[in-house]
Amino acid sequence: MALNIDTVDQINDYILSLILGDEREYLNFDFVDMYDAIDNTSLEAITLKFLNTLKILGLPNHRIKLKMELQ
Repeated sequence: MALNIDTVDQINDYILSLILGDEREYLNFDFVDMYDAIDNTSLEAITLKFLNTLKILGLPNHRIKLKMELQ
């Protein structure tokens, strides 16, 4: 079992480096829906930059790198 998410990212980067082929980087699309939070000023601190730094077990990272294995 991996100690933390950073360790998992390091393992994934290593395995990805072993695969031949072009690497592609994909970014997720996210936004803060403020529809129900018109009067809640504390939610203004939640920026896209902050959301993109979160690494939480069970949620995909903001940035992923993929390769198609050459055959």
